[in-house]
Amino acid sequence: MIAILFPAGAFGSTLEYCVRNFSNELTKVNARVQADGSMHGFTKEFHPTTFEQYMHNFSPKYEVITPVYPTLNYTSPVESILHWKNILPKEARTIVIYFDGIEQYERNTLFAFSKIPNYLQLALKDKAQAWNSAYQSHNDMTIWELREALSFLVCQSNNYVNIDQHVPNNFMKITPDDILFRLPTTLKNILTFCDLTYNDDKLADFYLNWQKKQQYVLNEFKLINEIDSSIKSNRNFSWNKLSIMGEAIIQSRLRRQGVELKCFNLINFPTNTTQLATYFK
Repeated sequence: MIAILFPAGAFGSTLEYCVRNFSNELTKVNARVQADGSMHGFTKEFHPTTFEQYMHNFSPKYEVITPVYPTLNYTSPVESILHWKNILPKEARTIVIYFDGIEQYERNTLFAFSKIPNYLQLALKDKAQAWNSAYQSHNDMTIWELREALSFLVCQSNNYVNIDQHVPNNFMKITPDDILFRLPTTLKNILTFCDLTYNDDKLADFYLNWQKKQQYVLNEFKLINEIDSSIKSNRNFSWNKLSIMGEAIIQSRLRRQGVELKCFNLINFPTNTTQLATYFK
């Protein structure tokens, strides 16, 4: 049995697809890269999002399971990994996808927002009423409230970054970058770790197509870095409108630098550094 532990958005479905389809021993899945770049077009064999779901539905006959961390009942990332260690079968070959830097975590929030249809519902669960007791869900929140809430979510990077020190030594550790930029080598290493034989038939074609469909997220994240650099160097810079998650990443970066935005009722986020600076507190 193979267990892939991953945070939402960090290519867990892609890795399951590759482990199955480019090894000789596992059941293949028939799926295409989706228009948004995800591999959500096939049903994962067992994708527990809570410990309770795992305990009630686990079967030793599963080939590949994909538990998430943190779990949806909000255990911390480290607590989740340590608990998964205690309840996963001892003989399972476990791979943990983790972030080794703040930018990896930020970029992953952008991937998750772009690919997971109910991401806002999951990410902002129970947050809406903290803004307004009359709100029932994130759908009741205004644009500026959503952006503000997401910016605080991005600021939680310290809970996720460099948690590899807590990963058991018998687990294999990889980063999203290992999949995104080094998939063929990473996959070979994973299959060796799992005692599976490598079959690279059409991997190059798959990887080229899959990587191209990640580019729109990478392009937005590159733009975010350019905006950030321009703010720091006091250089005038203009850009096309970002996604609300991209705007939240900018807001969270400013907060880490000690700058808060006058965000109340800020519906239309600025699209140049000069205008943005007028909202600095």
